Amino acid sequence: MEVKCTKYLQAFMMFSLSALKQEKEGDTVNAFNIYNQTLRFIKYVMKPIIPKKQAWPPKEKTDIRLLVMSLRAQSLLNLKMYKLKKHELKELQKTISEVLTKADKEDENTVPNQGD
Repeated sequence: MEVKCTKYLQAFMMFSLSALKQEKEGDTVNAFNIYNQTLRFIKYVMKPIIPKKQAWPPKEKTDIRLLVMSLRAQSLLNLKMYKLKKHELKELQKTISEVLTKADKEDENTVPNQGD
C-alpha cells in the first residue's frame, strides 16, 4: 500500500508542476483548478494511510515519512491556492467594506430623532 501511495505522491508532484507551468503562462484559473483537484486527490488517496486520532499510535506499521510528505504537500498546495486568490479576495473585501460603510451612513441619515 505504501508503494502505491509513494507512486501517487510522485504523480501529485507532476500535477503540481503542470499547474505551476499553467500559472507561469498566465492561466491562473486553470492552475487553481489543478491545485484544487490535486489537493482533493491527495486527501482521497492518503485517507486509508493516515491514522485516526483515536487510533494513535497506528495498529499497522506506517511510514511516518510518507505521512509527513503527504501533509507537507497538502500544506504547500493550500498555500499556493491562497496566494492565487489573495488579491481577488482583498478586492472583494474592500468592496464589501465600502458597501457596508455606505449602508451605515444611509441608516444614520434616515433614522429620525426619537428624543424630541
